[in-house]
Amino acid sequence: MRANAALMCGLVVVAALGGCSGGSESPTPSGTADLPAQGPLEEIVGWAQPEGTTGMLEQLRLRESRIAACMTELGFEYFPDVPAPDEVIESDGPVQGTREYVERYGYGLWNPVTEEAGSFQFAYEPSPERESYLAAMSPAEREAYDTAIYGPITESHPDGSTTRSGGCFGVGHDGIPADDEYLRTVNEEAIAYLTALPEDPAFAELDARWSECMAREGMSFGSPHRARETFLDGVLAFYEDLGHFQGDPLDTPEAKEQAAEEKRVALIDFECRESFGYDRQYALIAHELQADYVETHRADLDLLAQAAEG
Repeated sequence: MRANAALMCGLVVVAALGGCSGGSESPTPSGTADLPAQGPLEEIVGWAQPEGTTGMLEQLRLRESRIAACMTELGFEYFPDVPAPDEVIESDGPVQGTREYVERYGYGLWNPVTEEAGSFQFAYEPSPERESYLAAMSPAEREAYDTAIYGPITESHPDGSTTRSGGCFGVGHDGIPADDEYLRTVNEEAIAYLTALPEDPAFAELDARWSECMAREGMSFGSPHRARETFLDGVLAFYEDLGHFQGDPLDTPEAKEQAAEEKRVALIDFECRESFGYDRQYALIAHELQADYVETHRADLDLLAQAAEG
C-alpha cells in the first residue's frame, strides 16, 4: 500500500520555510529565528512543530486515541502504539534551513534525510496485541479493517500495490470526523491554498532578485520553490518508472548523478537566499497572506481548529 500523497508535505510546500519533522528545534532559515516557524494558517491545519520528545509524545497520544475511537465506532479494536519516553531517540543531526543541512542533503529528495535535528526514532516493538488481532482475521475481515483505518482504495498500481485515502488514520491526523464532509472540504481548501502559496504574485519581486543571483551562477529558475519542484518531479518520475526494480534504486548511476546535482543547486540556492535575507522576507509576506486567509475564512477555520484540538 502506498502512502497518501497528502502526507508528503516536506517535499512540496511552503517554499523556503521548512518541512514536517517535529522536535525541539523547528527549522530556522537564515534571519528567521525571531519569527514563528509556521504561519497562522499552518498552525490551524496541523503543520506546527511539536516541542521536543514531550510534545511529540503528546501529539502521538492524541492521534492514536482518535484512531482508536474512530475504529471502535466502526466495530474494530485498535491498540494504540505510544512509546515510553526512554524508548524515543531524538536525532542531533543538522537543522533544516542551515548550510550544514543543505551540504549533507540538498533538498532531501535524491538525498534522503537520515538525521535531522528534532526527528525521532522509536526503539520499541509494535503492539503484539495488534499483530495477534490482525493475524486472526480472514482476508475479507482484513480488507474491511484496512478500509476502515486507511480508507478505500483510490488507485491500483501495476506492481500490485494500492493507494488509499481517508479512514480512521486520516481522522487521527487532523481530528475531522470521517463523515464531516464540510470540515474536510475546509481543510482541503486551506491545504490547497498553502500548497499554491509560493506562486502568489506577492513574492514576484523577491523571487526576481533571487533569480538574478542564480543566473550569475548559470542557473535558470523562477523561484526557490520551482528549483525544488524540478528535483521533486524528477525523483517522483524516477520511482514511478522503476517497476519491479531489485536493490537500492538510489545506488544507480542516474540517481547518484541527480543527488550530486541536487546538492550543487541547493547550495547555490541557499547562498543566494542568504545573500539578501530572502527567507525572512518570504516569511513576513507568507505569514501576512496566511493571516488574511484566516481572517476571510474565520468562522470555518475556528471550527477546524476546534476539531483539531480534539
